Amino acid sequence: MKDFRKKGFRNFIYSRLFILVLLCFTALVVVSLVDLIKKNREARANTNLAKEELGRLQERSENIAEKIERFSTPLGQEQAVREKFAFKKPGEGEVIITEEPPKEAAVAETKPSFWTLLKNLFR
Repeated sequence: MKDFRKKGFRNFIYSRLFILVLLCFTALVVVSLVDLIKKNREARANTNLAKEELGRLQERSENIAEKIERFSTPLGQEQAVREKFAFKKPGEGEVIITEEPPKEAAVAETKPSFWTLLKNLFR
């Protein structure tokens, strides 16, 4: 009786239906693994982007904190108003910088060469 059960089980394992089911299951597992690998790569890329963004935000936060510190003093407030509205203190002079027109370089007359004369002759 044991021999019959053993042969029946072996026949079931080696049957085409069982092999087909195993192949389908294996294909399903492989497709799932490929999908997981893609998602893992995307997650790593998103993590790197988030770290870069965090670094930029921390740098910006430090910059803003530095500006707040600077503007909390009277000297910093005065400097900010001067930069934004171009105010000057009483008694301060004003300097206006204008551009000078470029001076034309003196054109030096050169003696025309033989080839220049020949070229001008045929024009």
